[in-house]
Amino acid sequence: MTHERTTIRNAIVTQLINASITGVGSNVFPTRFKPVFKNKMPLITVYTLSEDVVDNSKAVRFDRELTVLVEAYEEDSATTRTDEGLDNLAEEIEDALKDFKPNCKTIDLVRTEIGIDSDSDTQIGVVRLIYIIRYSTFRGG
Repeated sequence: MTHERTTIRNAIVTQLINASITGVGSNVFPTRFKPVFKNKMPLITVYTLSEDVVDNSKAVRFDRELTVLVEAYEEDSATTRTDEGLDNLAEEIEDALKDFKPNCKTIDLVRTEIGIDSDSDTQIGVVRLIYIIRYSTFRGG
């Protein structure tokens, strides 16, 4: 049985692929690991950071708050300046997820961070969109 976190994460990946984000195409991955950087830029990764669970012992359901990170990477080039490219990617990701509810009550963008991936040999910018997703699961399942 697949955990609801996996289902939500995979649904976000599918939504972002279907949104046809400029230049990204199918370069959207449900992982936090760096080997995806062998792919063409720009690319997007989607993964979970943490989950808070309200355990009300009298309830039949657990209420959960899942923190999901959507990271978009853009390589600096002569035609695309990193900051401009990251702003455009962030805007398209926000648009793709604004009314999207993958088996959840709410999905809220709570923070955006912009920076440089210092682990790379080339200059790669990254924009991190942090979402809180609220959903419920049945106790024991």
